[in-house]
Amino acid sequence: MFNSQDNGKPSFAYHEPADALQNRIQSHAMFGSFNLHKWIGETIPMKSGDAILDMGCGDGNYTDLFLEKIGPTGRILGFDKNPILITKAVERFKKHSLNQIRFTTSDFDHPLPTQDKFNWVFAIYSLYYTENIEQLLQQVTHLLLPSGSFVVIGPGALNAKDLEGINQRVTGKTPSARYLGTLERVEREFRPLFESHFGIKKVDFHMMDSYMSFPSAQEFADYYWSTLLWRESTAELSANQIVDAKALTLDLVSIQLPIKINKQLSCLTGSV
Repeated sequence: MFNSQDNGKPSFAYHEPADALQNRIQSHAMFGSFNLHKWIGETIPMKSGDAILDMGCGDGNYTDLFLEKIGPTGRILGFDKNPILITKAVERFKKHSLNQIRFTTSDFDHPLPTQDKFNWVFAIYSLYYTENIEQLLQQVTHLLLPSGSFVVIGPGALNAKDLEGINQRVTGKTPSARYLGTLERVEREFRPLFESHFGIKKVDFHMMDSYMSFPSAQEFADYYWSTLLWRESTAELSANQIVDAKALTLDLVSIQLPIKINKQLSCLTGSV
């Protein structure tokens, strides 16, 4: 979960359970109106032979997409601080040469695990957990080839607001400042830093609204119970209280099928 800091500022460092991440990825693929893989493939001008650094790569969720774009002459380095996810990524892509694809365990709040140069550095739904974006931005800039780009994708400030109301009815908790801060970081904290660092003309920012529609209470609940909002709100509950909260979840949403929640995504790109 989140850590705490002594200076009064929220700490964003967070360790996500691998199964929770996988549940959300599957839910978005099945019930979401927006296909992020397709959008990245159509919007980000990757080309054959490009080199890509994937920060917070998980189990290689976007590696196939990157491979499709950069071909056999390109290369990919992915890293994640969760060794379970890295083990899965290595297994998934073991048929590929280490000269083309490598995965390693590392944390972007430590020195980056490479001095190689890249055309693209991606942080897809990961960077808003960093403790020091300014330090990381300096590190990434040194790794970018001429005309290289740093692409950060994460939630928007209005992401899943519907979920907050359901969560309050189920757990009695409102979102913490730390949780809300993760939703706002790309636009309110990262964007000004990118504009100062790269120059306004070298920065692009997009905000996209979409939704998820769940046909059954159980499918919605499986998604909700895999979110940070749920884990943070139930962190102090006993096992029996969590069982009760899960039963209440199903009772509340079963009378309003299908369940629809609005989503918001932000994409920030800085180029050298």
